[in-house]
Amino acid sequence: MSNGEPTNLIDKNMNIPCYVCGASSFSEVLDNNPSMSSDGQIVDLTISKQECSNCGTVRSSDISFLNDFYKNYYKLNVVNNDPVYIFQGEKMLKSEMHLEWITKLVGNRIEDCKSIIEIGCGSGNLLNLFEIKDKYGVEPSEKAAKYASAIAKIRNIGYEEISEKEKYDFIFSSCVIEHTIDPNDFLQKNWHIANDNSIIVIGLPIQDTESFDVYFLDHLHHFTVNQFVYLCQKNGFTVENYEVGYKCMTTMGYFVLRKNATTLSEIKYEKNHNFYASNVWIENLNTFLKQNTSENLVAFGYGETSFFYQSYTQLNSVVNCFIDDVKAKSEENVISVEEAINKNIVKDSFLILLANPHYHEFLKEKFKTVSGLKFYSPFSNKIS
Repeated sequence: MSNGEPTNLIDKNMNIPCYVCGASSFSEVLDNNPSMSSDGQIVDLTISKQECSNCGTVRSSDISFLNDFYKNYYKLNVVNNDPVYIFQGEKMLKSEMHLEWITKLVGNRIEDCKSIIEIGCGSGNLLNLFEIKDKYGVEPSEKAAKYASAIAKIRNIGYEEISEKEKYDFIFSSCVIEHTIDPNDFLQKNWHIANDNSIIVIGLPIQDTESFDVYFLDHLHHFTVNQFVYLCQKNGFTVENYEVGYKCMTTMGYFVLRKNATTLSEIKYEKNHNFYASNVWIENLNTFLKQNTSENLVAFGYGETSFFYQSYTQLNSVVNCFIDDVKAKSEENVISVEEAINKNIVKDSFLILLANPHYHEFLKEKFKTVSGLKFYSPFSNKIS
């Protein structure tokens, strides 16, 4: 899976109508520097977002940063990384959980597919798991494409360069469309390379569940279920099945599409509550930090959630260190759980939980032998 960096980037503002409903009236909802990118970095680039006044879709209002960003900052899809997810005590590779979810939604029809293409295939971890004879992929990152070439027929190109003469039985992408400049153009490419009976599966962050997705610099579009269904219908697809959230992957959804003209659903205004929820989480942590300056403050987590708070709060100016077993060996200011306990770093301290709330109880168990340790979650704004 890859976050599909766009090709043929346009150095301009998004001064065009809403890609979903076609309206031209927007209100600015976010302008901040520094910002956070989806590969978990704090970047010295300005993030600007706007909301469509008609349908409520949130999008980037300025994309002039894209050339600089993908050239000098973006790192995610150059690493052959397939992290381990944990759900109810069971460990599973990220790619395996995605495949399980897709298979659940598509069903046995996948067994009839003879060819598959993944748009934005990254290093090919997910594509490799599909038991389909002819595997193809496109990936704009040269390094990631080299990894993927070991398991499928991979081209180091963006989706725009796929010929519309090509046809595939199974077409899928995961967390790509939100990175594209024009999501209608992306959907049209899917439409043209599909046969009448092809299965199209698109995964993306969905705004119906709580997340800080709107604060990702390189996520250019933020859709609710209704907004994305309308967008798919507008581009000649029927949405046959979809689901938002699966196991510990609570902030994204997968949609199964069929190439078929359909009547457009009614599009109504929907407020993106995640922008406001994220502001609350930011304020929660800033207030907590201000009120506890005399305490020993340690943070758990050095991944996506941690970088969200590092980017948009005063966290880095007051926290003494971070705890993260995965990053402990590669980051100077990050230590392991074992080291934190053995050196009494977390004794009589506040441990700020900067991880998916799904994992909080699991994390607390790791520190149950530590005396005087209190936990704080900026999501719930509670101390335990």
